[in-house]
Amino acid sequence: MSLEYSRLGPLATYRLCPHDPRAKALIVHGHNEHALRYQPLMTQLCAMGIEVWAFDLPNHGRSDCHPSGQYGHIERMALLEDAVERVQAKLNQQNAELPWILFGHSLGGLICSKLLLSGNLSPNIALLSAPALKAPKIATWQLILATWVSERWPTLRAGYRSSQPVTRDTALYRHCQNDPLVSNLGMTARSGMEIMAAMKAVRDTSMTLNCPTLLIQGDADKIVSPGGAIRFARQHSAVTLNQYPGGYHELLNDLDREQVMTDIVAFLERHLPSA
Repeated sequence: MSLEYSRLGPLATYRLCPHDPRAKALIVHGHNEHALRYQPLMTQLCAMGIEVWAFDLPNHGRSDCHPSGQYGHIERMALLEDAVERVQAKLNQQNAELPWILFGHSLGGLICSKLLLSGNLSPNIALLSAPALKAPKIATWQLILATWVSERWPTLRAGYRSSQPVTRDTALYRHCQNDPLVSNLGMTARSGMEIMAAMKAVRDTSMTLNCPTLLIQGDADKIVSPGGAIRFARQHSAVTLNQYPGGYHELLNDLDREQVMTDIVAFLERHLPSA
């Protein structure tokens, strides 16, 4: 059981496949990071008999990027959505009859939520980890300025990203800070506006989420507002919301990660066909 690396056009993709898989999964990572940070999850899913695909979003990880200084830039959210659909189509080329699982963290959770509600993707099960569904409160003048800058200087960055820790595990936090494929650059103006537009689209949709969905959220998350997860769960009866007291943004790397993984496994076993 070894990790396979390949290219799908400009995208760096990773695959972990057990013998005789019972299901498939696609992992979509968050902003300014990369897919290989989810290897523990990939290994756990593979041990359950699930073929796992992950990839680096455009301008992230080992996927092709804009010129220097553009790491993490989102020119249009549609480009990221297209990348997810492209990898899913590749995943579906073999064993198309198997049920499949869609996992998204933070920005990846926002992208997955938008694709689920638009009907562009129809997994059997969805897993959303601290999805970016609600931004911190922004003053009206800040929003007007950000819109103006986004149109005229889309790659202008707001200095460096938030110094708020994503995990209470100090060793894992240091490891994240030292990862050369995790950027500490601030978000570009265009990226921020594209994310906010996607949040609004998810919030305002009249469509209903149909597949069984587990949403995991730390109630002490400093990166996204936990209120977005609560509202989303109230809007969609298919969503099971697991909140973790004191949990930070990256629950899979946080102090309660073993319990979080146990909860994910239990949810999948309830909704997947028997092995």
